[in-house]
Amino acid sequence: FCAWIEWRMLRTARYVTCESKWGLEVVRKRARRAQLFQVEYGVDPRFFSVKWSPDPDRKSVIFVGTLAPRKGVMDLIRAFADPKLADVVLWICGGGSGRYAKRLAAKATPNVKWLGYLSREETAERMARAWCLALPTRCDTSPNVVKEARTIGMPVVTTPCGGQSDYIEDGRNGFLVAPGDIRRLREALSRTVGELEFCRSLGAWRHEEQRAFFEPGRT
Repeated sequence: FCAWIEWRMLRTARYVTCESKWGLEVVRKRARRAQLFQVEYGVDPRFFSVKWSPDPDRKSVIFVGTLAPRKGVMDLIRAFADPKLADVVLWICGGGSGRYAKRLAAKATPNVKWLGYLSREETAERMARAWCLALPTRCDTSPNVVKEARTIGMPVVTTPCGGQSDYIEDGRNGFLVAPGDIRRLREALSRTVGELEFCRSLGAWRHEEQRAFFEPGRT
């Protein structure tokens, strides 16, 4: 029903704003008469006040988001079941219930830790301790958590399926992996957390530039 309403509104809208270039290209196909504008949302100020300090003695990857198929969480569960990532912990931050969440928990290995819903402050602090963010999403207009990670200065392993591809350059400040490609996802995660120096070099790529771009005052 929501999709039907959106389709009708886009056909008649005169002006449309989107957070990302990716979003603009999607909307352009549906709102052919509208004038389109990119208006990027700024990042919550709390993510500007934490310092990225990955624990050198405990390699960790963090996922932040709703536990839903669209977010690709199952890809992470499958990747972390590989023995090559047995010494890396995956923190999953986010709410979810029902059969899908139970399926995720049933397939998870001991190196997957379920943190549940966290406040914005708790999320920022937990992200600042992780080595990288992982978001194997199937589709996202412009996921806030990727912008928050880049504001903190973390590398990101994600997919090209969404507005996050505006900010993540494959091999530069993270990796872009096709949804469902578990082997390449595991390799990208292994490489990112392989050496702290390399991980820090990924995080540093265009960090200050992107941090300035995500200042909320720009919105």
